[in-house]
Amino acid sequence: MTENIPSHPSGIDYSIFLNDASDSWEQIYNKNIKFSENLQNIIANSVFLPNARVQIPIITAYILIPSALGKILPILFCYGKQGTGKSTIGKIASKIHGVSIFNAETTFAAFKNATNQRRWDMSDEENPKEKNAICILDDIKEDFFREKPQFYSILKSGYDRNTDTMEIASNNAGQNLTFRTFCTKIIGSVSNLHCNPKFKELQRRLIIIRHKKFENLSFQDKKECYLLSHNLVRKNYDLFSDDKDVILETHELQALQKWDGSNRLDIDNFDWTGFDNFYKEFWQDINNCVCFAKIRKRLGKRKKDFELPKVFDSHNWIISIDLICAGITTGVWENLEEALKAVAIFWEWSNSKLETENSATLKLLNEFIQKEIAIINKLNSEIGDESIPYSINPLKLKNFLAECGSKGQLDMLPNTQNILDCMEQLGWRLDKRKWVLDK
Repeated sequence: MTENIPSHPSGIDYSIFLNDASDSWEQIYNKNIKFSENLQNIIANSVFLPNARVQIPIITAYILIPSALGKILPILFCYGKQGTGKSTIGKIASKIHGVSIFNAETTFAAFKNATNQRRWDMSDEENPKEKNAICILDDIKEDFFREKPQFYSILKSGYDRNTDTMEIASNNAGQNLTFRTFCTKIIGSVSNLHCNPKFKELQRRLIIIRHKKFENLSFQDKKECYLLSHNLVRKNYDLFSDDKDVILETHELQALQKWDGSNRLDIDNFDWTGFDNFYKEFWQDINNCVCFAKIRKRLGKRKKDFELPKVFDSHNWIISIDLICAGITTGVWENLEEALKAVAIFWEWSNSKLETENSATLKLLNEFIQKEIAIINKLNSEIGDESIPYSINPLKLKNFLAECGSKGQLDMLPNTQNILDCMEQLGWRLDKRKWVLDK
């Protein structure tokens, strides 16, 4: 065995053994179906999502967007508690694009340099060519944007090709450097940035993917994940119908009832070398680029030759166009009619969730929490350490809501379960007579 191992000038090349310890991605790839279908299968088997059959095609289409052909690129915002698959979505995207993942420790300079390198082919410095680029930010919390405001500026301006230019200071006095920030971006976070008033400008640029822990999924959500991950979707299974209509065989129903999600595909157990070639080769095909451009031209016309579902307003339609173009071109959806229907269903569901998250109770609770955190931060600052943990007195919170009710800020006082649900959405849980962060 050792005779076939190539020598290395500085000793053993340990990467050989690392690769031997991992299975190739080819073992989970079906060559008889489209690349986009394989991608959906990988996502369905590695992340168990609420409303999976609606969210997974959106994720797939987004990851496959060619940024060099796009005009308006929203941010894919993966939101949920720890251990719900947010990082996994980022990892899958990184394997497809062959890029690394940024985190909260990333400096602005490192982010800028990496983004420039990903986006521009500088082999001919006088005529640089734009490449398809993606930036993935994992485990980003609210504090990140306060401590590094330049990143917030990138997210605000970098979704529109026409507004993506940033001027940043250079080492030479009186001179600025130009940084072009336009590309697809994926953010994973436990913070509710999408309904925090502080990030209002960011929110209209987001496509929100909602994550939940497996044990918190409803039976219908588990059933959907089970069907998708076990390739049990029937030929007559309508993507847009109520999945209660999908009748399982007795043995399948019994297996579903026992299913604990432990068969989840672990992305880290595979060697993904060469996997990014599918994406690169697909968008190097001029026919695919022409297809994307034709669809985009059609969708961008003011006078449309198709009926736009009513759920689309001017805002979510604009940030859906490049997503739809990529989805149709790569085969996520067969045609425009199917794509419009699928994306409309997603927006209808997402908007209904956002209305709940932005309810009066939730907003007031969030404001109360921010004030309590500010008090604790001030106390910790005065004593010079972080010895006082974040916690909230339940009685104080109850009195606050009662006061809001008396002021007319709430039409109806929330009951105990309402409060529990809202606090869970905001990332808090009740523990031994106090509210604590649910890490």
